[in-house]
Amino acid sequence: MADHICLQTPNVLVKWDERGGFLLIKYEHWIDAQQIKDAIPTFVQAVREHHATRCLSDSRLRRVVQPDAQQAFVHSGIPQAAAAGLKRVAMVPPASVVAQTTVMPMVAEYRKYLEAEIFTTVDEAVAWLRADAP
Repeated sequence: MADHICLQTPNVLVKWDERGGFLLIKYEHWIDAQQIKDAIPTFVQAVREHHATRCLSDSRLRRVVQPDAQQAFVHSGIPQAAAAGLKRVAMVPPASVVAQTTVMPMVAEYRKYLEAEIFTTVDEAVAWLRADAP
């Protein structure tokens, strides 16, 4: 099986990384609450379809996350994904310090449902994700 694109919009890409054995969420810009709400069912379905237990959130290009968008993902997306089998999320935070202030608290909320860690580089995040690989 090759990489499988689960969702692709101008602002976010969700794909199954076959080689890495994890879901990749790559943010390109701004993503609002409605876009997150629209993406959650696709994300949860991707967890189920690929039996994904690990996810890399590459947020380096992500912009500030509005509070309603944060709440949608933290209180709906992550709990649903965890219930579907997701166990670990590795995040590479935004380059923007201002954006970091809105994204970093989300990771603390993720920890209520699964393991979640923040990494400086994608390589570090991938190494941590692979550390528990079967």
